[in-house]
Amino acid sequence: MVAVIAGMILVAGCNQLDQRVEQVKDAVESGEYGDAAYLAGAFLQDEELTEEDLEQFEAAIQAYLGERLSDLHDQYKAEEIDEAEVNERVDPVLSVLDDPGEEAESYASEINVMKEARHHLHKGETLMEKNWLQAALEEFQKIDDKAEDEFAQAQVLYEEIQPNLWDEVKGDVATDVDNGMMQAALRRLDEVSEWFEDHAEWDELHDQIYETEVIKGLSKVEDLLADESYRDALEKLEELSAYGMMENELDEMINETEAVIQAQDEETKARLQSAITEYYDDVTGDTIYVPEGHSTQYVDIVKNQTSFYPRIVESGSIAYFTIVAGFGQDDWVFFDTLIFNADGRRFRWDLPYFDRGSDVGGGVFEWYILSELTVPSIMDDLEVIRSSEEVQVRFQGNGFRDYTLTKEDQQKIEDMLDFYYLNEFEGLSF
Repeated sequence: MVAVIAGMILVAGCNQLDQRVEQVKDAVESGEYGDAAYLAGAFLQDEELTEEDLEQFEAAIQAYLGERLSDLHDQYKAEEIDEAEVNERVDPVLSVLDDPGEEAESYASEINVMKEARHHLHKGETLMEKNWLQAALEEFQKIDDKAEDEFAQAQVLYEEIQPNLWDEVKGDVATDVDNGMMQAALRRLDEVSEWFEDHAEWDELHDQIYETEVIKGLSKVEDLLADESYRDALEKLEELSAYGMMENELDEMINETEAVIQAQDEETKARLQSAITEYYDDVTGDTIYVPEGHSTQYVDIVKNQTSFYPRIVESGSIAYFTIVAGFGQDDWVFFDTLIFNADGRRFRWDLPYFDRGSDVGGGVFEWYILSELTVPSIMDDLEVIRSSEEVQVRFQGNGFRDYTLTKEDQQKIEDMLDFYYLNEFEGLSF
């Protein structure tokens, strides 16, 4: 069988491998890459060829493709051909064989590296012309050192830019320092740190600002300590220690402040503990904490009164911070919602009605024992309640009952929250 492709004759079953290789080469040289791929594919599927013939043929074509890509690589590197031309030829050459060989692929990869490098080099030069020096350096930094010529050019331009960029940075930093914007000055220095790693003037300026910040921060710490705001002082000291300046002095102050806080916490825990009733249930293994004067085993709901008080239930490794909310009166409300107005901040707790407790006997009694299980926002809402001047609560159902928390109610919540956090109870996690 004889097939004619682009003026060439493909003779089926021919064992002259050199002729077959030349036919593929001729197609490539003529720019007929599709025909070259067809010829190569047909030869490789010729059943009359031995395994050795196939390997020799494929190796010969791979060597040729490597040569072609090597030529393109050298021409592009020498700028004898431009990017558009190299793009038109690289992929078609690679497509002649399914496996064009390591050499061809290596040259193609190097060409791509050069293309990418030239893009960054050109963009960097354009940015230099606009005096956007830092952005230009960032482009030059992206150039792969495998693109030797472009990388070398970028290094020359880097050496040219660096002094000018440093003058620009010093000016920006001086302006920030004059305006008292030390953090902005530090950010500006940090932005260019990778280009000035061994720059003595950069190190000196950086340390000067750090030291200024630490000294200024220590003045703030002294004020906080004088106000006995020890936790705020500790937070500021830990922030200052990150600067790496005056480390011994800062470490000593941190240790002293932590000791004061620990002593205060122990004193506060003892004070709170004295105002809390604790009960351990032998049957359930739970420990219940309530403000002094409240029952640990029953809910305190009294006729013609409203109850809104905290209790902590420690069960195994979990401690539930709960609120007992209810009232006693003559009529049913069947309440299933609590609506709050805390100094104008309004929020609500929608309650699962099946958790509602009730009783009759000399009156009607309704209550809930609420935790994060029923009100996911309860801990955040209690922080609002504890810090508000006035908190109004509406028990909403078929009817409603309004109540304004007393200062004693709020104090109980505040003390129990402090007790809960100081003892580092493990709460619920969602």
